Amino acid sequence: MGLPYRNPVTGANVFFAGTDNPRWNRENIQTTSKLTRFINVANLSYDITPWLNVLYRGGLDTYTDRRKNVSTPSGSRVPTGQIVDQVFYRSEFTGDFIATLKKQGILMEGLDATLLLGQQINSRRFQSITSQADNLLVSGFENSSVASVYSNGTGETTSLRRLLGYYGSLDLAYNNYLYLTLTGRIDESSTLPKKNNTFFYPSASVAFVFTDAFNVSSDIFSYGKIRAAAAEVGRDTDPYNLGTVYGVASFGNNVANLNFPFNGAGGFALGNQQGNPDLKPEFTRSYEGGVNLGFFKNRLSIEATYFYQTSRDQIIPLATPASTGYRTRIANAGRLDNKGIEGLVSFSPISSDNFTWNATLNYTRIRNEVVSLIEGVTRSAIAGNAFIGTTPSFVVGEPYGVIVGNKKATSPDGKYLINPTTGLFAPEVAGEIIADPNYDWQAGLNNSFSYKGLTFSFLVDTNQGGDVVSFTNNFYKSGGALEETGRDRELPRVIPGVIEETNADGSKSYRPNNIQISAQDYWRSFGLQSDLGVYDATVYRLREVTLGYSLPKPVLERLPFGEVNVSFSGRNLFYYAPNANFDPELNTQGAGNIRGLDLQGPPNSRTYGVNLRFTL
Repeated sequence: MGLPYRNPVTGANVFFAGTDNPRWNRENIQTTSKLTRFINVANLSYDITPWLNVLYRGGLDTYTDRRKNVSTPSGSRVPTGQIVDQVFYRSEFTGDFIATLKKQGILMEGLDATLLLGQQINSRRFQSITSQADNLLVSGFENSSVASVYSNGTGETTSLRRLLGYYGSLDLAYNNYLYLTLTGRIDESSTLPKKNNTFFYPSASVAFVFTDAFNVSSDIFSYGKIRAAAAEVGRDTDPYNLGTVYGVASFGNNVANLNFPFNGAGGFALGNQQGNPDLKPEFTRSYEGGVNLGFFKNRLSIEATYFYQTSRDQIIPLATPASTGYRTRIANAGRLDNKGIEGLVSFSPISSDNFTWNATLNYTRIRNEVVSLIEGVTRSAIAGNAFIGTTPSFVVGEPYGVIVGNKKATSPDGKYLINPTTGLFAPEVAGEIIADPNYDWQAGLNNSFSYKGLTFSFLVDTNQGGDVVSFTNNFYKSGGALEETGRDRELPRVIPGVIEETNADGSKSYRPNNIQISAQDYWRSFGLQSDLGVYDATVYRLREVTLGYSLPKPVLERLPFGEVNVSFSGRNLFYYAPNANFDPELNTQGAGNIRGLDLQGPPNSRTYGVNLRFTL
């Protein structure tokens, strides 16, 4: 601390070779985003008869996201500097035409029916345009015109996806205690081959309110319902997965690469992913059963649910031997099972004219397993931007998304093997399962209080178990930037482990490691990607706090408003992670199917807000 980190003349980074000073990074490597979004919904409804209504509903959700990433010259990642400008455009239109028929006392007394018939059109457009400017000639001017190379990474991506659906549902209710719902939907997708692009999926549910059926009247037991459901859901694929396409040729990885055009010559190459013109839709079948109970005039209510799901014919990119010329191929592959329980308890400890206290407690526990993939394949990477060498994967017999990577070699009793010459870890074993990002269970508790016009609420929750692989932690540990690396950093260290020895009869024996190494070698030996970078993702969090006030009625009588409310809120105010020195509720890859990876991503933000609401 206190040492120079910037060249006073050039402004360049001043730090260890190949490593950026964190303070210089904060000021000179920046990403900004400006998002403009419009959500518009219009409804037109008409009652043709007292029992027949027709409705048309149209909705448009469109946004433009303009992003700029600036890397000032002299950084270790991009020494010559770089400016990347990106524009993401997405537009989704959904139109529904719905006819609803309602009839009471149909076929028999007390039997009510509602029939809904609908047709839907969904259209999704996407476009991304990227301009990458390399070799900046001027620092401090964040404009791509100051670069001399524009051929790397510059390009455009577009897609169009349409879905046409026909659906219906029939709701039957008998004397307000027995309910039956049947649904069905037919979808026609533009992303599937014509022979397989139309698919049907149904559902059915039943519920029985036995307290009403048997006229149960009690101040203790107020409400009881049992319910069950079975459903199937079909899904199409992403655009342009039916064929193998060409793209601008590029070779390399996220550290170094070569892109065309090169030296004025253009080049295109067949994609690394092999398309499949015979794709079928994927289906998920689910079964669910549960109970709802109310006690003490419903001041205490309990909901419990058990569910089981099976996904089949999943459309996934499967790993392919490089000898085929492809890295992956799109296929209908495998089966994934999910099962779990969910619980919700709501209670009102205090309820009076001036003061109320309501609380809800929820709990979720889910277990899943990759049952099968495709003949001859037992593991495959999950599509997405993962680390090279650390890959979230489908592995038969394991939970979904386990992370495969390098694992430190160990003796039969689980102790780390040490190189007898260097005192460092023995070579790592590649292709091992090192982490499981799936939580053991999750829970949350929400409390809300109101006193006259004043309201206060807070939500605390927890994620228990699960793993996260932190490239960030290992990177800073290797560079001596974490607090733990500063303790006795001038003293030699000994890596806890054993040294393998071969006996005269050929058997193996192990003796404790006693080879001293420098503190620098000790921390660097942990590596950037290995099982030593895996952390327990258990975390406790104060998720949200809200304080609000509504003007009393005598004041509102002198105003032209029916209600005036002001509230203050804060989110992500505090967390406690007992087994990690960072917030484990993060994912560098963002939204998607890849979880449990941390690659120097930004920390979660703490947000504050003020809300004013006026109603007439």
